[in-house]
Amino acid sequence: MKRAPHFKLNRIGRAAAAVAFLMAVVMLFSCAKSPSDERPDDTFDPVATQDPGATEPAPEEKLPVEGGVLKLSAGPFDTINPLLTNNEDIRVYAGFVCEMLVVPDDFMEPAGNVLTNWVHNDAFTVWEFTVADGIAFHDGSVVESSDVKRVIDFIIARGGNYAANVENVAGCFAKDDKTLQLVLKTPDAHMPEKLAIPLVGWQTLAADRPVLLSGTGIFKQKELNAEKITLEKNTEFRNAAALTHFDEVEITFYGSEDEKVRSPFDMALFYGSSVGISALKKDTSVHYFTGSAYDFIAINCSSTYLISNPVSDEESGEKTFVTLANPFANTDMRRALNLLTSRKDAVNAAASGHGKISLLPLYSGTVYRRQNLEDYPYNPVRAQLLMNAAGYSKSAVDGKWYDADGNELIVRAISPKANFRMSRTLRQATNSLKEIGVTVELEEVGDDEYLDRLRNKEYMLAAVEIELGTWQSVEKILKTDGELNFSFYGNSRIDDYIEQIETIENAGVILAAYNEIEKIILEDNPIVGMFVTDNAVVLSARLHGFRPEALKPWNVLATANEWWIEEPAEEPTELTEDGTPAPTGEAGTN
Repeated sequence: MKRAPHFKLNRIGRAAAAVAFLMAVVMLFSCAKSPSDERPDDTFDPVATQDPGATEPAPEEKLPVEGGVLKLSAGPFDTINPLLTNNEDIRVYAGFVCEMLVVPDDFMEPAGNVLTNWVHNDAFTVWEFTVADGIAFHDGSVVESSDVKRVIDFIIARGGNYAANVENVAGCFAKDDKTLQLVLKTPDAHMPEKLAIPLVGWQTLAADRPVLLSGTGIFKQKELNAEKITLEKNTEFRNAAALTHFDEVEITFYGSEDEKVRSPFDMALFYGSSVGISALKKDTSVHYFTGSAYDFIAINCSSTYLISNPVSDEESGEKTFVTLANPFANTDMRRALNLLTSRKDAVNAAASGHGKISLLPLYSGTVYRRQNLEDYPYNPVRAQLLMNAAGYSKSAVDGKWYDADGNELIVRAISPKANFRMSRTLRQATNSLKEIGVTVELEEVGDDEYLDRLRNKEYMLAAVEIELGTWQSVEKILKTDGELNFSFYGNSRIDDYIEQIETIENAGVILAAYNEIEKIILEDNPIVGMFVTDNAVVLSARLHGFRPEALKPWNVLATANEWWIEEPAEEPTELTEDGTPAPTGEAGTN
């Protein structure tokens, strides 16, 4: 299902501040407690321990079963090309067939795969990558730099799921069979991690509606029809240890999330608002993990906002506007809104409890995230004091809020009607304003009108959803000229930090820079950071070897070589006195 608005974020990552940043990080970690500081447990009593002979033996470790078919369920698809498909299932499962150019590691740092040994100039504007040896497409042709160029050129021309990854590329050149050169529009020290892009073969790229998903991965296409796509193991793959225990993958397409959850499968993925439905499937295990959809409330920080003039609409049919003073230009008002927002309640209401609270658009578990959620506790008393400091007071007569001139405080908010979760997120935030007596006008509008109103400052508060990429980013929504900066917020200190990050490779220094950005955001409050939604992977009892702790949002299939398929053991059949099986549901006779 299309989500609106649907954005992909990127991180554009001066060494002048590097030493100071790094010292701050070293000091932070030097305060950590050493294991040697711990005292031994003097309460241990060897007399009270259990007799070793009475301990139960460890369960026998099951050995993988070779062979079988891994059955996956997916929603309806428009194309099997993972670069363009609107189906997240297809994009994920295509990883069996199409390898990534560069693979993010556990901390989302880039590791070589199809591309390796990258180098750059001093300005981080020219990068050269070497194509690894021994990589071949399923048709036997050897992968060359021109094949990678074809993929990048395709994305630049056609857009799609990885458009943000290469939007800074001014030119892509195959210097020789093994060397790919990228010339960038602006400096970017983090170009390698943005090349977490599938290497799709020319047979798929050449057709508007391809019938062959071609790549270099551990599986290759065996059959495709309207109902399903079948993959078979690529026994010629260069690394036998990466191959799976099962021989085939069968991906069946269904018309809705409800059909998908009720279908027979070994594994199925659910995203965002559909995560809750995943728990309805009987005899399965559900594993939740951080997704990529980040929801936040954009606060119009400019001094004015616009509303349409209804009189001019009636007379001429043309839309004209009235300019009004914006109360949220005041930092105290923005702080008050943050203190009035219960993020926990928002997660429960908008994402059925399936989300991770996040003040900034950052994945948890990476070197870039260190967020102190205690900075924004739900505190309506403190919030109302801040509103008083901003010049607003609550009337003892009608319980509403007014400015010093006697004008009622009316908060105008918008969300896209097509996105249920975004509407619920905004409604949850504005309900807290209503509870203290603030009048709220909340509109749910169509996608096109929504984007127009965001750009034209026709709002005070707006629900926004963005998609986190396989790298971190605050640039697009927090930098003064960021294309998703719908808060119209500007801070030269943040701009400077972002520019420094663009030419820094040291992870510790980058962490320190993000920490400084976070401190500024906690002071200025240009957005109300809400949460990153959870995704869910649902497994049947037939699938073994899956390790939930290894599940990464940027690579769900990372440990597929450890999985295997085995039919669950059948319950013992109860027999009658004459030795024949008892009827179903009927106990045997003693």
